[in-house]
Formats: sequence, C-alpha cells, structure tokens
Amino acid sequence: MLGHVLGVLGVGFVVFKLFQYKDQLDWSMLLKIDGFFLLILTGIYGAAGLLLARAWQCVLHYLDLNVTLRWAFRTYGISQLAKYVPGNIFHLAGRQALGASAGLAHWPLAKSTLWELALQAIAGVLFSFLIIPLLFPAVSTFWSLLFFFSALILLLSIFYAVFDQRITLAFCWYLLFLIVAASLFTLMSSMMFVWPADFSTVLFIASAYVVAWLIGLVTPGAPAGVGVREVVLYALLERFFNQPELLTLILLSRLMTISGDFIFYGLAHVVTNGPVIAQRESVT
Repeated sequence: MLGHVLGVLGVGFVVFKLFQYKDQLDWSMLLKIDGFFLLILTGIYGAAGLLLARAWQCVLHYLDLNVTLRWAFRTYGISQLAKYVPGNIFHLAGRQALGASAGLAHWPLAKSTLWELALQAIAGVLFSFLIIPLLFPAVSTFWSLLFFFSALILLLSIFYAVFDQRITLAFCWYLLFLIVAASLFTLMSSMMFVWPADFSTVLFIASAYVVAWLIGLVTPGAPAGVGVREVVLYALLERFFNQPELLTLILLSRLMTISGDFIFYGLAHVVTNGPVIAQRESVT
C-alpha cells in the first residue's frame, strides 16, 4: 500500500514539474533524436529480457527444477508485463502460476522468486559505490571503482563457495542486464543533450539510473517502480541537466523501457511451446 502511494506521489511530482516548466520545455529537441537509433535502443532493451530469463533459469536449476531455456524465456516474457499492474507482484505471481500449471513444484518456484529479488537487489546495490563521489566529493572515481570491483569479487567468491556456479551465473546475468539498461539510458542522454563526456560523468549517470531502478524495485506496491524511479533519477541527475531537459529524458527513458517490455512480451509469444524439463541441459 505504501509503495503504491509513493508511486502515485512520484507520478504526481513528475506531472507537477512538467506543468511548472511547460513553457520552457523544448519539444523540438526530440526531433534531434535519430528515431531509427532510438528504436534500436528500445529493441536492445527488449531483447535484454533474455538475460533475466537466463538468470531465472539458473536459479531454477539450483532449486532442482531443470527447465529449458525456451520455457524459461517464454514464461518470463509472458508474465513480465504484469509488473505494471498496481501491487508490483503480479508478474511474480504469474510466473508461479505458469510454473505450477507446467507441473513444477510450488515451493521451489516460490523460493526462486525470493532468490530473484535478492540477487537483483544485491546487483543493484553494487552500483551505489559508483555514486559515492557525488555524495562525498573527497572520494575519487578511482576509489569508487575500487570499492565496486572489490565488492563484486567478494560477492562472486561467496556465491561460488557457499552456493555453486548456478547462483553465481544467475547473479552475473542480472548484473549484465543492469549494465545494458544503464548503458542504453546513458546513450539516450548523449543523443538528446550535450554534457561533459568525461568518464566520471558517464559513470555516474549510468550508475544513478541503476540506483533509481533499485529503489523502485524494493519499493513494495509501486508497479514497475513507476513514479519512484523517476523521482530518484530526477534528484540524482538534476545537476547534470537543466530541469526541462531532464524531465524530457526521464519520460523518454520510461517510454523506452515500457516499449522494450512489450517487445520482450512479443518475443516470448514467438517462442513456440516446447518441453519444460531438460534432462541433460546445463547452465554452464
């Protein structure tokens, strides 16, 4: 309930800011964007859903549910759009229902949801190291990168030693998805506006996107983090763009992710039904 309220307030905040700066918004800036290139970015985001499905398959294998990648991709893609339904749990419930209807055990399926949320959150938290220089200017980009990679190596070592390679691989797939999503957002911002293209700025913009995504993820009840993600992104990036430009970028990035999720949904429907269980399939 709280997350739903925060999501509504976040949407209201963005709408209020748009109204406040409506006279300053230069919608002609959208004409500067190569529509074909923007379509490519959206398509890449949609295809990146395969990374999430692959990670989920690794988790299921760890829980002794040896599903095929085809089934995992189809099930994940078909259920994923339900995350936009208020409550932010219906995509998870959808995967549970589809898995149960395919004959998979209920409890391991439920545990896969907990694993998925935990691994995604841990992957997102890693990027918080990369925004430290903005919050604490005395910390350099070098040190933030050192913290990031040290934590990453430590986590991979723990996952492999305590669990096994399947959980380690799942974490890597989630991390790769976040890197792809953050890179697409950064590319979109560079297409729209001129900003200092130094490495530290690029790194911070990409990391800020992941941190905003993370807060939207862990806010219960906010459908797909709508509103929550936008407010956090606005707060983190307002120093890099003027406000009308930033609002346009935030809205366009949300349009890209929603459109990408529809592409993922469409791709999942293209995949034909096949066997659920792979007797000899490996996730390595």
